[in-house]
Amino acid sequence: ISFRYYCSQRSDRAKKPRKCSNLEKQRDTPSMKRFECCGEINIVVNLEIKIASVNVIHKILHELPKEVDVSKCIKDFIAENIDLLPKEIYARLVENGLDLGIRQNQIYFWWSKLGEARFKRDSNSFLSAKVLLEEYNCTKILDIDLPVQAIAFETGLYQMLIENNISIKECGIDATYNTNNLGFELYVMHVEFDGSGFPLAYLFLEHNGKCGDGIRTEIITKFVLQLKEKGLDPEFILTDKDWAQIKACHSTWPKAKIQLCHWHINRAITTRLQSDQMVARDTYNGYTAHQIFSFIDPNFIQPLMVPRGTKFCPKELRKLCWNLMDIHLHQHILIPNKNEIQESSKKIWTNAVYEMYQFCFQHHLPWLWSYMWREWYGDNRWYLWMRAGYDSKISVLKTTMFVEAHWKVLKRDFLYKFFRPRLDLVIYIINKKVIVHQKRRFEQIIMGRERPDWKSTFKSEWK
Repeated sequence: ISFRYYCSQRSDRAKKPRKCSNLEKQRDTPSMKRFECCGEINIVVNLEIKIASVNVIHKILHELPKEVDVSKCIKDFIAENIDLLPKEIYARLVENGLDLGIRQNQIYFWWSKLGEARFKRDSNSFLSAKVLLEEYNCTKILDIDLPVQAIAFETGLYQMLIENNISIKECGIDATYNTNNLGFELYVMHVEFDGSGFPLAYLFLEHNGKCGDGIRTEIITKFVLQLKEKGLDPEFILTDKDWAQIKACHSTWPKAKIQLCHWHINRAITTRLQSDQMVARDTYNGYTAHQIFSFIDPNFIQPLMVPRGTKFCPKELRKLCWNLMDIHLHQHILIPNKNEIQESSKKIWTNAVYEMYQFCFQHHLPWLWSYMWREWYGDNRWYLWMRAGYDSKISVLKTTMFVEAHWKVLKRDFLYKFFRPRLDLVIYIINKKVIVHQKRRFEQIIMGRERPDWKSTFKSEWK
């Protein structure tokens, strides 16, 4: 038996560099230093007499390639400081005399590699996420593979609320994006307690082009229905103008008041008023509106041919339009009007429609009125954003900012370290970082060691 080995730095053994077809994987790395050394080792083994002859040829005693591998002690240091950013770990290693041959990218690679042991249970991040939730003994409330993948789980905070005899009256549902490598949308059901928000459950929903509004609505409905079966029965549900979320919550809690976020309403109105793009095919029916309110002129509609250069809403009227709508949003049967009269919800809606219609009519803006009726003031829209849509009570919250603040904590305090993190990593962070923090904060509020932000602000202003 014979064996032959060559010196890795022989010039005649160098291969022609090949470019990777994937441009993202192309690397401009320096080639190994090579020599005309003709280095090789020939080994011949005679099995009969059990003798091996070794012949070594090496004409030039050249320098060895520089060792740039990350040593075990460096890997151990990275593992011990895995919660730090790679650049922070690299800076500390440099302070301790890190070899110049080791680059920051190598530290990042091993930081990512060693960190995977905490959460990676399968090469498929969706399957790995399922295993991880089982390890954490999380209560899975949804596990769907077809037609799209989805997984939902509880945080355990709802049980803590029940144990402290806390009844939930207001909650919010919202989604965020770009949190994981699979492109799943992340939903949360967030509840309000003493001015603070706490997550009850999360839903990861695949968004692959096959997930139309019907499928999204169905899965979100299943998600919130699981929470209803566990006893969640809010009076107010805040959301942005996402129809899948609205339909799901309305079908699950038909008696609850769906309240659109004040900030999102303002953004939607402001954006539309600033745009002069006209609807090519207007679905507004003046006669249908006239049957509901006789003061609406059925002929006050957008003409088939809108003159070029027509302003959807002149700049000087935009603020007036929003201010009028903002007044309508805050009116309620429990709040007397300027004449100190408490008006019914239907009366408030009628007056609001009349005032907005007159505003558009007097300024000759039929396209603006068409938009306002279709999207905001119509009989199937007004109760979603006007507080008068719920007779007996007024919600404490007006916006979904308590949910947006939660997304801010997740993304800016934890996920900012990672570029397109795996789904299982996001679930690891939520369970081991975010939920732990939320539970501790809740317990501190209960025992009086933590004061909600609004109380501190109120006290300072009162003084």
